[in-house]
Amino acid sequence: MSYKISQQDIDTIKTNGTPVVSGTMRYVIPLDKLSNKFDFINPKDAGTEWGNQSLKGDGNDILLLNGLTPEQIEKIETYAAKFEQEKQKPISDMHLVELKQFMSYLSKNGFNDVYCSDKQYMETSLTANDSNKRIGLYARNKDAVCRAAVLPLGTVYSDGQKEQIANVEGALLIVPESGRQEDIRITNVPEDYAPLSGKDQITSLIHLKADASKHQTAQFAKQNDGR
Repeated sequence: MSYKISQQDIDTIKTNGTPVVSGTMRYVIPLDKLSNKFDFINPKDAGTEWGNQSLKGDGNDILLLNGLTPEQIEKIETYAAKFEQEKQKPISDMHLVELKQFMSYLSKNGFNDVYCSDKQYMETSLTANDSNKRIGLYARNKDAVCRAAVLPLGTVYSDGQKEQIANVEGALLIVPESGRQEDIRITNVPEDYAPLSGKDQITSLIHLKADASKHQTAQFAKQNDGR
């Protein structure tokens, strides 16, 4: 039976979990010339309210690809280079038919976290990894400090609307220090987060719970000794 995250687990991580920051990079493609609305499903969130993505086709859309491996980044850049050579224009100038072809390519090659936003978000909340390129890897400007713990394989977390499963070794539960319940999540890309100190290792939930239990036992014994 899979272990399910409890509110006590969340409280333990929020108090004693390892402080971490996200180094998540997402690949951004502005869609400057898209003039048609285009709806698609983000595979990662399919079946939830976040799965339905909609490009407005007003010249302000951006496409974002998240959780990429180096091999996937190479595939995107190879596709973009071939597109530019054949079409004699940047991939950011895709029209609707070309965009559908690109989305089909992403689906066939296992890109499972594709979503959209707009250029205002791109300009105010993201910083390009290469300031000379509009198309490419971007990081969020202000990643909040979170607390994290390593989860046992198969651990399940439910936010009341959808379940998330730790399906890789080293998967993390991320608990923002802001305390926003809706931002708590499991990440199966643990390399996206690094300890704030740069020297610590991220503690496991099992160790955190063991330490909390020892602390409670010590406190109980101390109280009894004082009687």
